[in-house]
Amino acid sequence: MCGFESAETTVLNQAGVAPEAPIEISSDDARQGETAVNTLHVLGFGLVGAILGNTIVIVFVSWS
Repeated sequence: MCGFESAETTVLNQAGVAPEAPIEISSDDARQGETAVNTLHVLGFGLVGAILGNTIVIVFVSWS
């Protein structure tokens, strides 16, 4: 409930009554699927591609 305030929440806050404790779910339980090893490869190739792309642009601009 990010950014959503109901009338009940506002009344409880003004009355000094603590709201109920939020439900906490671990990241493993909240995840809907398995994280594959391929995720690491996608992130690695994306990082290398971004570095190479920026390098090519910098070299092109500096030679112009």
